[in-house]
Amino acid sequence: MAEVIAQAAERHDVDLLCLGTHGRGGVGRLVLGSVARRVMARSGRPAVTVQMPRA
Repeated sequence: MAEVIAQAAERHDVDLLCLGTHGRGGVGRLVLGSVARRVMARSGRPAVTVQMPRA
């Protein structure tokens, strides 16, 4: 998923990526990973993350 998002950002020449995150830390991030983190690592585009509200 992260690669697809990064490729789309390049293809559409976006100015800024805005990525939602669940804000998991520690073990949750280690086990599940973070799409937002991987997108930011793959893309040279500026990015901002927004923590999603807890339901």
